[in-house]
Amino acid sequence: MDKAERITIADAAARPHKPEATVRVRASRHPARKLLKRGKTAWYDWRDLATIVRRLHLGDPASPADLPHCR
Repeated sequence: MDKAERITIADAAARPHKPEATVRVRASRHPARKLLKRGKTAWYDWRDLATIVRRLHLGDPASPADLPHCR
């Protein structure tokens, strides 16, 4: 498996202009991999958050099986 790219919820939400709270809730409901946490800032696997944000944009709920690390 190749190295995971780290991204924060704020950065992932800013790209498609989705509310941070929405992306944060989806990341916690679906097992997005948390790679690092320092203080209040957490970094997640970009591929997991990109899948969640893409599904939000399409209006589809993301299921855990959709996330790259669950395949």
